[in-house]
Amino acid sequence: MKLLATVVICLAIIPGCSRQSTLAEQPHLLTTPRSHANYMWMLSKTRGKLIVLDGCVAIQSPDSVSRTLVFAPDYTISLNDGQWLIKDSLGGPVGSLGDLVEFGGGETPKLTFEESSGCRGPYWIVTPKDRREWVPPGFDAPPT
Repeated sequence: MKLLATVVICLAIIPGCSRQSTLAEQPHLLTTPRSHANYMWMLSKTRGKLIVLDGCVAIQSPDSVSRTLVFAPDYTISLNDGQWLIKDSLGGPVGSLGDLVEFGGGETPKLTFEESSGCRGPYWIVTPKDRREWVPPGFDAPPT
């Protein structure tokens, strides 16, 4: 009977450990400085789990390869209902840490702008999903 109780307790605890727990310290969300934003977007695709890698927001693909994510200017991260939520420049949700996500964009081994946060490559430059974010401020957005 003790063995059965031990097994039941273990099975009850394990699922709670499978989802990434909330970090006490805000992870660094790497964004392209506006001075380096060229508004030219890569069109490959990646999918995986939003994670924190060395204190920086990253994506871990199903084959366990991790890439630090680089978002467009004005993306933010904030604590929302106990989870770190990433929002795009228009305020829309991108995903929370631990979520399975899919991003357009492309990989680069290094960045062309000085990066002092300690985030390491390889990097995935995220292409915004909303076409209104594809153009520099002051220009008309492409038709949807």
